[in-house]
Amino acid sequence: MLCKKLLILEQIWKKPGGYRKAIATDMKVHPNLVSDAVRELIAEGWVIEGQAKAGGAGRAPVLLYINPQSRLAMSVSYDRREIRCALVNAAGDVIQKTEINHAPNDPEDLVEVIVRNLERFEANNSSQIIGLGIADPGMVDNADGQIVRSSQFPGWHNVPLAALLAEKIDIPVLVENSTRVRAIGEYMGMPELRQTGASMLYLEYGEGIGFSFITADGIWRGEAFAGELGHVVIERGGNLCGCGARGCLESLANSPALEAKAKDLLGRDINSVLQGQDNPKAEAIFAAAIDGDRMARGLVEEITSSLGLATAFVSAALHPKYIVVGAESAPAIRCLTRAISSAIHDRTLPEIASSIEVIEGREYEPLALTGAALMVFRKAIMRYGQTAAHTST
Repeated sequence: MLCKKLLILEQIWKKPGGYRKAIATDMKVHPNLVSDAVRELIAEGWVIEGQAKAGGAGRAPVLLYINPQSRLAMSVSYDRREIRCALVNAAGDVIQKTEINHAPNDPEDLVEVIVRNLERFEANNSSQIIGLGIADPGMVDNADGQIVRSSQFPGWHNVPLAALLAEKIDIPVLVENSTRVRAIGEYMGMPELRQTGASMLYLEYGEGIGFSFITADGIWRGEAFAGELGHVVIERGGNLCGCGARGCLESLANSPALEAKAKDLLGRDINSVLQGQDNPKAEAIFAAAIDGDRMARGLVEEITSSLGLATAFVSAALHPKYIVVGAESAPAIRCLTRAISSAIHDRTLPEIASSIEVIEGREYEPLALTGAALMVFRKAIMRYGQTAAHTST
């Protein structure tokens, strides 16, 4: 029965809004077994009933969801500007959020900030906090909870962040690369992906450039670090990248590179609506490009040329059903979605291009916080059988 309960809980997690008979059909088990398991999961606070499903003859089936109130996950994202902490429920809703205008001086400083905020959250909430998810802006070994190489904090190499936190807190800790975390946030937030199990390639654009491939089974990691296309050297001897190499795709096409090119052209008195801005931000450049500014459009086309080629290569290799484009701002997402869609159609076989849908994703925040928390919930559900067995002994 315990094994069946776990499988049913996983089914409700993957397909929120399912009902007992549909779950029984999918799992090829007797409906009474599902009903008994759901009754126990409701009593344990894992599952709640929603509204009855409309339509059809007879008694309307009652929809089932993971309980968004009995358990919460804490999530953390950070960069060179601030540290963000949040409590998130199983539906991906941010219940409470704190933004600290402080960049961590070292890993120990980051740990102290996280511990203080966890204590504050625990003191102010009655729901159980089941785990901590951290979105790190660098190369992460998820299996060990280790920051292998930070792209934003020089000197952060092979940092055992999960182990450092385990010495101070008593909840499970998950450390993941921020691109993968945001990809999970997008995947879990789109019913057309989550409920059908369709494959998704996530492209993240900003100070960093990253890719993540998601299927119904979760993140595709390769041997460990799949998706680090932003750190493939495109131009030998080019701009210095945060990873330490020169000429990476990220250093040539990310938002700081775009801003630097715009600043240089504006210094030459190029005609543009951006004239008068000493340091135009990427959001303003993308917005100007959308409005037809020639200089801005030229710059955006320049940086999306390499980005589009990289995406086309990955799409031809993996052939996802969807490509979701995420970025720091809505204008960037809009521009890049158009550019990536054109690149896919121009650079891949018609049979591939015609079956890929390129869609606009969401802005970065609070997507990283949502995604990290949802990964904590998934891990907790995977552990449900162990926890339940331990509780019953």
